[in-house]
Amino acid sequence: MLKHTLLDFMETTASESLENLAHRAELTKPFVTYLVKRKFSRIVLVTCGSSNNVASNVLYFLRKYMGVPVEIVTAYEFLYYDLERANKDWLYICMSQSGRSTNVNRAAKALKAAGHDVVALTENKNSPMKNCVS
Repeated sequence: MLKHTLLDFMETTASESLENLAHRAELTKPFVTYLVKRKFSRIVLVTCGSSNNVASNVLYFLRKYMGVPVEIVTAYEFLYYDLERANKDWLYICMSQSGRSTNVNRAAKALKAAGHDVVALTENKNSPMKNCVS
């Protein structure tokens, strides 16, 4: 059953995290292969709400291990101020816990329509966000 509140997500996080860690190689292989093959010069995390908090928590880890600059931008800010500076050599990771964030999904659609590399990161693999990047 799909959980809908942040508290619901937090209550299931520990067991799901352990399950994901146990299968991390197979879960991350397609993404890692994609990153190695494409060699992006920057990673931009496009976020909103609780996903912005998650991005803030992993920002310095990503900067240390990805070997390229990493930045966080809110989806609203990106749509109205940064979309025009989007770069084809950058990877955009659009993050939404539920996959239903209107602004994150709009940003993902705009980037995809302009031919940029966009990845969706969400808890709900069947969310509307899936259609924004595929």
